[in-house]
Amino acid sequence: AALAARPRGAEPFLNGEQERALAALLDSSPTEHGWPDQSWTLDRVNHLIRERFHVAYADPSGVWRLLRRMGFSHQVPATRAAERDEEEVDRWRTQVWPRAKRGR
Repeated sequence: AALAARPRGAEPFLNGEQERALAALLDSSPTEHGWPDQSWTLDRVNHLIRERFHVAYADPSGVWRLLRRMGFSHQVPATRAAERDEEEVDRWRTQVWPRAKRGR
């Protein structure tokens, strides 16, 4: 019995049912949960877990490991924000950035 394999590491904070519930919550938009934009961040996911399941991860890396284990990955938005002002971006790129770059 002493030589039997034992699981490594700590027990997960969330059980399988809770992980499925979290995945369903993450399928919805962050704006449906009160955030102003469409980005799920590790802090936001941690806040959601704390609010819904009364479990707190002390470090964002724990949230990241949980999400990876659940099959989620880091993603960059495929489209630009609808609020983006292309004229303002061009103005910044041509007027502000050269001045800031010279100041270095």
